[in-house]
Amino acid sequence: MSEEIAKRLPSEIEKQLPPWFASRLLDEESYYGLLTTSGTIIGISEIRKFSQMADGSIWMDVLLIGEKLPDNLCSEIPYLVTKSGYTSATINVSQIIAAFDLGHHQEN
Repeated sequence: MSEEIAKRLPSEIEKQLPPWFASRLLDEESYYGLLTTSGTIIGISEIRKFSQMADGSIWMDVLLIGEKLPDNLCSEIPYLVTKSGYTSATINVSQIIAAFDLGHHQEN
């Protein structure tokens, strides 16, 4: 794990996550859909960090995909994006049942 990823994902939290979860979502520049237990798909562009609360729950700070969607995103899947300028969000990891690629960041 790179030093940058280690800063965003403490080892005690990494041990509690599926092996693919952190390495894939933190290491690759891509847009992801997070399927929640309610059936909602949340579109994110970045995971900033993971935190563990006093009750043991794991939360991740993310950047939501904004209203102006990049051209290369998968458009066949409906997902939640932010319609305001505020893209920061915190998500309880226990509410995520799947994560999948929506498209890669385009180089400028």
